[in-house]
Amino acid sequence: MSLPPMTLDELIVYFESVFETCALTKMRLAKLEADGPKSIREVGRLQAMAKLYLDALVQTRDMHEARRRYPSGGA
Repeated sequence: MSLPPMTLDELIVYFESVFETCALTKMRLAKLEADGPKSIREVGRLQAMAKLYLDALVQTRDMHEARRRYPSGGA
């Protein structure tokens, strides 16, 4: 099953959710002490990756908005 493409704004919301889910998972793992620091580090790596994607998406959206506002490249 293939999903339709997402808009930049939809992708930003998606990756914000991924980032928050990672944060919540780290807190739960810390409480459970399930494989302790190793599990928390792994989730932290996923969270860092999601943050990189989120930052890139926000920058891309901002770039597109700036191009719409100033099509000739001038401010």
